[in-house]
Amino acid sequence: MNWLAVVAAALALLRSFVEYLRDRRRIDAAVAEALLKSHREALDAIDRARRSRAHVRADLERDPARLMQDDGFRRND
Repeated sequence: MNWLAVVAAALALLRSFVEYLRDRRRIDAAVAEALLKSHREALDAIDRARRSRAHVRADLERDPARLMQDDGFRRND
């Protein structure tokens, strides 16, 4: 009976180790998914900023005098 208890304890230990590895893999997958989503959002924001910059540059190339127009935010020097 003593050997049976040792084998049962070893199997229980092995089972909990396998469950730990499975849980760890799930956690790592969830973290990777969250990072991927965050990076995609950051890249989308960068793309929007680049498109906006290109739009402003194209407007200024069409009408360069517009750059010096008063937009209401000039300092009173």
